[in-house]
Amino acid sequence: MVGANSVLTTKVIRENTRKRFTEVAVAVEEIGNSMTLTLKALAEGKQDIEHLASEVEVSVDNGTEVTEKLEKALISIIRSI
Repeated sequence: MVGANSVLTTKVIRENTRKRFTEVAVAVEEIGNSMTLTLKALAEGKQDIEHLASEVEVSVDNGTEVTEKLEKALISIIRSI
């Protein structure tokens, strides 16, 4: 009877171990999926930031151009007074 209990105990241990490995494998897959989504979101955010930076750069360039035109106009006005 001791042999039967030993086989049953070994079987239970193996089954429990298999269940734990399955749980770990599922958790690892979920973590991997989550990391993939995080990396995708970061990449999209980077693209958005790069796009906004390019728009700001154009705006600054336009602002500089307008400022130069206003300075020239102001100098012209001051000279004509």
